[in-house]
Amino acid sequence: MIVDIGGGDVLRELCTRFYAYMFKDQLLKTFLFLEDSQEHHAKRLGDWLIENIGGEGTPWSESGRYGMRQEQHYRAWNSKKRDPRVRGQHFNLTDSRVWQRLHFLAARDCGLSEHKAFWDFY
Repeated sequence: MIVDIGGGDVLRELCTRFYAYMFKDQLLKTFLFLEDSQEHHAKRLGDWLIENIGGEGTPWSESGRYGMRQEQHYRAWNSKKRDPRVRGQHFNLTDSRVWQRLHFLAARDCGLSEHKAFWDFY
């Protein structure tokens, strides 16, 4: 499937566009605990997607981040940018919906909605 959409770099582009939206979103940007760029965030998520979809090796594992997804989510839940009243709470339905909407918008920006097999899967 990755070959059909144009390769893993298309997924990294999707993630770069997603983080461009996320860095501007008042709700989601509070989960960002690392002070690095949207490109760095996008590479991490893109590598995870590539590895989990399959077809281009194991860039997530090879980066040394294998097994760190839960730890990273924990750090996001406890980000000092979050309101103290909700700090430590897991992602809720609103958080998830906003995340998905921005993610699907970014996928559309990259033309991925035109790839039926990928879009149905995703």
